[in-house]
Amino acid sequence: MVPGWSGVCALLQAQQENRPSNVGYLPVIPASPTELSTIYAVLQRINAMADRLEQPDIIAVFDQAIYAKVLDVQWKHSSLFQRIVPRMGAFHISCTFLAVLGKRFGDAGLNDILIESHVVRPSAVGQVLRGKHYNRALRCHRTVTEAM
Repeated sequence: MVPGWSGVCALLQAQQENRPSNVGYLPVIPASPTELSTIYAVLQRINAMADRLEQPDIIAVFDQAIYAKVLDVQWKHSSLFQRIVPRMGAFHISCTFLAVLGKRFGDAGLNDILIESHVVRPSAVGQVLRGKHYNRALRCHRTVTEAM
């Protein structure tokens, strides 16, 4: 019998030695995070950390605006930063997903449903459907899902 996901994780964990984590802060870079030179410096530091930790690959999490610029720098200098795996943060992934839902179903009547049921004011429905008001958008999509 094949165990579920939790069972597989428990079996794998039993085979490994538990080591305490060491969590700390990195030094501050006194520059604008949206400048390409700053992003280049951050990627160099990430490479240096990967070297010290002897990691073949390293995952780095960025917010949405910086993530796009990180990809630009990584594409321009692909040989230097090929082992860095950039990832957008969970909050911005959620906002993007809410925007996709709003784009997909907004014109199909979701816009009218939210306004006519007084879930959202007409002045805010556009921002909710674009995922800009995270809490409102989450509440609206949850309410519509429960109503359906």
